[in-house]
Amino acid sequence: MRQQTLCAMIFLFLLILGVPAWSATVVHGVRIGLHPTHTRLVLDCQGDRSLRVERQSPQEWVVTFDSIETPQGKNRLSPQPRGRIQKLQWVSKGSSAFLKVFLKAPHTEAKIFTLEDSLRPPDGYRLVIDFGLPGVSSWAWEQNKTSQPQEALKTEKAEGPLPILESSSTAQNGASIARTSSSAAPASSSPQPITGAPSARITRPIEPQSLYDMADLVYEELRSGLPQTAEEIVAAYQRALHTDPQNPRRASALLRLAQTLDGAGDVKKSERFYQRIIDEHPQDYAAALAWLRLGEIQASRGNVLEALKAYHEAERFSLTTPELLRVRWGLAQVYLQSGKAAEALNLLKRLLEEQPEAYMEKPEIYRTLGEAAFAQKEWAASRSYLMHYINLVSDIPDKDIVLARIAESYLYEGNRTQAEKLYAYIQVHYPDSEGDLIGRLRKAEYYETQGPELQQEAFKIYKDLELQQISAPLKHFVQFKLAYGDFVEGRHEKSLERINAVLKPAEKAPVYDDLRVLRRKVLQALVKKRFEAADAKGVLSLYAEDPFAFQEGEGLEALACVAEAYESLGFYAEAMALYENLVHKDPKPKWQLAVARMAYEMENLEKAQTLCLALSDPSVVDAKEKLLVRIAFARKDFSTVIQVGKSIAKRHGGVAQSPPEVAAMVALSLFEMGKDEAAITWAEPCFGNSDWQDSSLLVALSLKASRYKQKNRMYDQALQLLDQGIDKVHSEDLRNQLLYEKASLLLEQDRREEAEKVLTTLLQSSKELWKTAAKQKLDYLQLRPWNSWIPEKDTNAS
Repeated sequence: MRQQTLCAMIFLFLLILGVPAWSATVVHGVRIGLHPTHTRLVLDCQGDRSLRVERQSPQEWVVTFDSIETPQGKNRLSPQPRGRIQKLQWVSKGSSAFLKVFLKAPHTEAKIFTLEDSLRPPDGYRLVIDFGLPGVSSWAWEQNKTSQPQEALKTEKAEGPLPILESSSTAQNGASIARTSSSAAPASSSPQPITGAPSARITRPIEPQSLYDMADLVYEELRSGLPQTAEEIVAAYQRALHTDPQNPRRASALLRLAQTLDGAGDVKKSERFYQRIIDEHPQDYAAALAWLRLGEIQASRGNVLEALKAYHEAERFSLTTPELLRVRWGLAQVYLQSGKAAEALNLLKRLLEEQPEAYMEKPEIYRTLGEAAFAQKEWAASRSYLMHYINLVSDIPDKDIVLARIAESYLYEGNRTQAEKLYAYIQVHYPDSEGDLIGRLRKAEYYETQGPELQQEAFKIYKDLELQQISAPLKHFVQFKLAYGDFVEGRHEKSLERINAVLKPAEKAPVYDDLRVLRRKVLQALVKKRFEAADAKGVLSLYAEDPFAFQEGEGLEALACVAEAYESLGFYAEAMALYENLVHKDPKPKWQLAVARMAYEMENLEKAQTLCLALSDPSVVDAKEKLLVRIAFARKDFSTVIQVGKSIAKRHGGVAQSPPEVAAMVALSLFEMGKDEAAITWAEPCFGNSDWQDSSLLVALSLKASRYKQKNRMYDQALQLLDQGIDKVHSEDLRNQLLYEKASLLLEQDRREEAEKVLTTLLQSSKELWKTAAKQKLDYLQLRPWNSWIPEKDTNAS
């Protein structure tokens, strides 16, 4: 009971004392910002708002806090003086504290207001003092000060502080109000009057501001804190745009919103707002700045056409000198990146003629001029521009790269001595820097063009660089050069191995396009090499690695090798698809004939004949007629075989000089037509020819010619013809057929012992058919006595 009574008494005592709503003022930070028209002093505060701001002397202002806490210590809340501020000094007096602000110029006016700090709710706020903007009338203050003694000044200070404007939480139109302390009246939509005795000073309170004014104030105060403060700035502008969408300041508000997002790193979102400005306010000056920034963004992405369009759109406006400079320099950069060095050079030269001092604002103009002149092979001019750039800018972050470019200009000018000196200077003062590495690479590239001896020096440099820790792009470049060197020297397998080692881990990286191009060339060369070595399977394995490497230019000849490899292995459908692809890309007669040949191999004789007859190019006449003979022979059109065969023989200088396959088909056609005498004339020269592609024709011809000789009782010649066929045929099946025919012929001549030897040879065959036939014949012979053997026609012989 006593405890409850005690608590109630304490509560009543506190009510009587009237404890304020806020505790002591906490100052978290003090910042100084520079602006074109003024210097801004910002105090990040929290808690009690019992403070006063007043001028102490012509060059001194004082911020007074009734009660203050400084978590970081007052010494750490004194930033380096800048702009109009000469010095900041904290002074403590009892429970109060003062921040003295000493200005460089006397009678400087000040605009004073507060803003809510959403980062420290609910009692956080910022005290903002803009020195140099209209606010308190310094003339009136001076006039009254001269007529008042020091005691009056003290009384005057007691009368009450100057009004401090802060944003009202209830004013939806963005109005600001003046507050003097935490016990002041509730906020309203109009400035509060100064309480206390009338002051002799003339004050000029700031008018209530619109949401656009407030957004601009938030932007000016917080933009130096991007990206952390972006959300607050964006919210302020979006609130203004949503509340008053018809305001004439809408375009500039959209621009600042876009610039805030841009500065915070959200470039994609900022692009949308830049585009909105262009779409909604195409004639406003903000659209010019939007086009300008879009041009810079597109240029940074390498989108040349989009960047050029944006820059040219920006040029339609009457730009200020700095912005016109940005446009011209941006255009020059885009021209240079897209390979139009002459346009870049002329543009920047005109710019310097129109604005002779432009290089002071943008020294990089000389660097771009140097790069453009270098691209135009104007070596001396390039050096001159780059030296101007080095002399203008003392702290170039990549000076080593600029020096490497100058050295390279000496190198291509033929002044190797001066180039070597400069490269040596870079190696000493910028060892293993990017400029040093680029310098060595450029020197190696130059050596590559100077003959075999220096080419070896170039590859030594590349191999040295391969062993060093270098950036990924440079490492890729070195590997490219080494792979190219292996390719040029004919070491195609080694070249392909190097390229694959780089490409496999990053197959989709666009930076490796040059390696992909080289890889295609290497694959094409390897395919041709293996094709010449008759390694059909090796050709197909390379083709499978990257079929797209053989679709254009020199790759088509390599693709033809792949098609022939498929053809040689009997994959006629695959070969035909490739030949048709070749004809579609480049309708060469030899590839058109190849399509007809594949149609023949796939037994589409009608298509094959149609395609052949459509060809009239003299370069393929002989091959076309050979194929027509084969087509006619397959269709049993023997008269056409004989007719075309005679044409071929005439062109080759006679029957004896005819291709063996053609002569064989003519001979077989004549045999089929019963013209044996004429047939044997065509057949006999064939057996002396070793260049047979189709062994089946040789076997058929051997059998036919042998039987013709047997028919005319010329057994020895018949056996000789069979032996010639046996010697030349490579197919075991066909060879077995000729051996069986020989055995039968020997039996007809009553040469049983020789026949048995031939049949015994057939027993060693891997083909069961012929092994069984030979065994049956031998068994049959064992059943017959020698003197009872009667030669008879063997049905198996055919």
